[in-house]
Amino acid sequence: MNISKRKILLPSLFFGIIVLFFLSQKDGDVMIETFNFSEYEKRINNDPFGGSFYYKSDGTLIKEIVVGNKEKIVRWETPPNQSFVKIYKEYYRNGNIKSIETYFGKYTKIDISIYYDNKGNINKTIDENNKFGKIKPEDILKFLEQKNLTDVENGDENIEIVYNTEENIWFVTIVKGRLYNELEIMEIIKNSIGEPNEWKPFEYIINGNTGEIISTKE
Repeated sequence: MNISKRKILLPSLFFGIIVLFFLSQKDGDVMIETFNFSEYEKRINNDPFGGSFYYKSDGTLIKEIVVGNKEKIVRWETPPNQSFVKIYKEYYRNGNIKSIETYFGKYTKIDISIYYDNKGNINKTIDENNKFGKIKPEDILKFLEQKNLTDVENGDENIEIVYNTEENIWFVTIVKGRLYNELEIMEIIKNSIGEPNEWKPFEYIINGNTGEIISTKE
């Protein structure tokens, strides 16, 4: 089965372009994005459990975490109406940006990954889209839409999508595909220990060049 090539726009394409121009501090002629420690600490002090999360005025969900004595400083940005795409950022202890990566799902990098030194200079950039075959992330979204497995416009955290670069294969898992029937539950109980998962996952393996579904488990 071939996946239609109708384009589904990913907000990450836009974010990947403007991310170089998202500036919060000027150092000479170099513009540097920095982590706002004072705002973070204010939110955490006001709400120790929920202070890591907040929404920007455009609806983008922000999640920030500072580990220990600034050993690790990270920020996730989820554009509005698109939970398939997340922008992941790390910062140095001095607050300067360390890296910017865009993920399709939890594991597959897309667009331009950017890496900086601790003074804010770009060390390296990687065009992550070069690794894909003919079947792109938007084609996988189209496949899910055709199967009525998700709301493509709003995204779905119930779906795991992984691209294997070496084999040029997409792995798509619907964590909660359908409820097991009674006979299936009894068989699971008989052959396993502990309370069984009531949901049967759907799994699809898709050829990254042709869009052919190599394997299906529903």
